[in-house]
Amino acid sequence: MGPDGVVGRREELRFIGGLRARGGRGVVVAGQAGVGKSRLAHEALREAGADGWTTEWVGSSEILAAIPLGAFAHLIPRDDAAPGDPLDRLRDGIATARGRPVGRLALVLDDAHALDRASARLLQRLSLTADVFLVVTVRTGEPMPEPITALWKERRLERLELQALARPEADELVRLTLGDAVDGATLARLWSLSRGNPLYLTELIRSGRESGGLSHLDGTWRWSGPVEPGTRLVDVVEARLGRVDAEERAALEVLAVAEPLEVGFLELLAAASAIEALERRGLLVISGDGARARAWLSHPVYAQALRPTVPRLRARALHRQLVELVESHGARRRSDLVRIATWQLDAGLRADPEVLVSAALHAYSTVTQVLAERLRDAGRHTGDAPDARTDAPPAGDADAATALRLARAAVAAGGGLAAENALIEILVWQGAFSEAEGVLAAMTKSCRDDSDRAVLADARAAIWFWGMGKPTEAARILHAAEALTDDQGITDRLRRNRAGILLQCGDPLGSLALAQPICEREGAPDETIAASGATTTGA
Repeated sequence: MGPDGVVGRREELRFIGGLRARGGRGVVVAGQAGVGKSRLAHEALREAGADGWTTEWVGSSEILAAIPLGAFAHLIPRDDAAPGDPLDRLRDGIATARGRPVGRLALVLDDAHALDRASARLLQRLSLTADVFLVVTVRTGEPMPEPITALWKERRLERLELQALARPEADELVRLTLGDAVDGATLARLWSLSRGNPLYLTELIRSGRESGGLSHLDGTWRWSGPVEPGTRLVDVVEARLGRVDAEERAALEVLAVAEPLEVGFLELLAAASAIEALERRGLLVISGDGARARAWLSHPVYAQALRPTVPRLRARALHRQLVELVESHGARRRSDLVRIATWQLDAGLRADPEVLVSAALHAYSTVTQVLAERLRDAGRHTGDAPDARTDAPPAGDADAATALRLARAAVAAGGGLAAENALIEILVWQGAFSEAEGVLAAMTKSCRDDSDRAVLADARAAIWFWGMGKPTEAARILHAAEALTDDQGITDRLRRNRAGILLQCGDPLGSLALAQPICEREGAPDETIAASGATTTGA
């Protein structure tokens, strides 16, 4: 069994094992799709087998539910000549298959909410049978046969609500799954998207490795670039959504491309009956009151999986409608600036470069605030997983990608120096030093004078030296800028920075040789000359 079978579930396993040891009849494990009900049941069954119990696994599905006793078909012999009592035939079938008497039986009934009525009644009878221990899993919120709900309502079995993993446990699962160190930003991204759901978490990891977004470098796993959900993750989400009609699908698509969205806007773009039906099923959540009420999909991974499935023309049309709606209502919130600019790009509309720059800087400001909050919260986990029904979708990762996208679009749209500066700042902050250096290098063509060239040379040298760890290239850029100016002040500043680089690289004599003539011209005392390299701008 993989490591995710017991991560974060040791207390639950102890509870089930203790209940079995005390002669209890069993437990109903309830929870949302993907929280690990089946894996927990597998492990509980394995432990029962290790204690000498006969173990059997019974799974249900929509297909089997169409057949009376379909879930038990592999255990009950199909002999029409001797139908007999289903419970007796079940024991006989197990004994025949095992070649020995059943004795104490530990049986898992997985996805019991999907049982046919005959199977549900048989399970109910099993719960009253001595020497039988049941582990029954059900999906929270799903309709189910009355004999199944009676299992816990009549106190025949204990009910265990299985929650998503808490943050420390989710991080542990990521590390065990990948088998090596994982950087903090990647752990934060996986947590914000999975919200501790083990199935979604493992499928996100699988998708990341398949797409190359999650890669192993220098002994550490890191996620770079956007999340691209794989086919398996899309299938998992589609299975969770279940059967939806055309109007419900349309509402899901609106939220997939625009969440969180004001409820008033959603009601203009989707049928009210569909919105209500999705909310009842726990697929979308609404927070706030009145004009501030906003809607979003109930789990972050739903949008990730649904967004690529929305037809491109449909998505473009939705984004145009969203731009018109927000603009027609005044676009009063600061976040509206980011939404409008992003939707304009998605709709293929022309966006104002100044608006793009402002939106990029606002998104950048938002993500830095989010990361600061994450740092403040580090080490202070409460141990509780967030409730996806009440918490807003996590900010941060989407804002970082949005900020970069908007800044690049601003440059491409002719935003000039303001756009280029915004792009460079965001790139450096994200550690994309090579791209930032490329933007700076391209800017040298538009320099108006020696002062502009010196400023750019300083910035490029800093990136080469501090960002990419290449002091030789940094010094070369500064030296090249020196050769293009006759201004002694600019020359001295560039040489001071070169001197600082030499000092940082362990060449104090070379640093002093560059800095001493400058200091002597300025009439600096000997102790200042000796330490001149350390006081340069570049150091």
